[in-house]
Amino acid sequence: MNTQVLSRFVQSPRLRRATVVDLAKHRQAKAAAAEPVPTDTSAPQPEISLGSHQGVRRIAVLRVGLLVGCIAGAAVAWAAASGSSHPAEPELAVLLRGMAAIKGLLAVLGAGLVYWRFGLPISARAALAYATAVGLMFVGCALIWQFAFIPLAAALFHAGGIGALLVAWREGRQMPRAEWRTRSLQSR
Repeated sequence: MNTQVLSRFVQSPRLRRATVVDLAKHRQAKAAAAEPVPTDTSAPQPEISLGSHQGVRRIAVLRVGLLVGCIAGAAVAWAAASGSSHPAEPELAVLLRGMAAIKGLLAVLGAGLVYWRFGLPISARAALAYATAVGLMFVGCALIWQFAFIPLAAALFHAGGIGALLVAWREGRQMPRAEWRTRSLQSR
């Protein structure tokens, strides 16, 4: 049996070209990587993953919490600003409502991305930061729609958007891309 094969899928990290792979060594390394590593049960779990039924339940709770938090934040902002008056100029009112609608679409897009992100392994700190950032975006949209506290609303919306981007940037820097991809594929 041929124990060496030329593979275009296994690349040398330095040369970036096809290499010769010893299949016996490859199978041994793969089997060693597949063996479960004993873990200390008293140590806290740093990530929420799809590894078990409990992990699926945690992800469902995160996703439902995200949706409820966004809706509740927008509703509270809406109720708090319900007594505000319309601008004197009708063109300004149309402009502000248009801005609020566009910002609302961006907030829904952000919530959709965070909802998707919660399906992959994620730390509890990152999950809380994502949910808070998207919630701030919804609060800002509701305040702008009601013509109340426009500078504060714009600051909340932009802080939420920039905050979500910063969390994503920091999260990507903490884990190498190959490791992140391996973890996300293992969780499926």
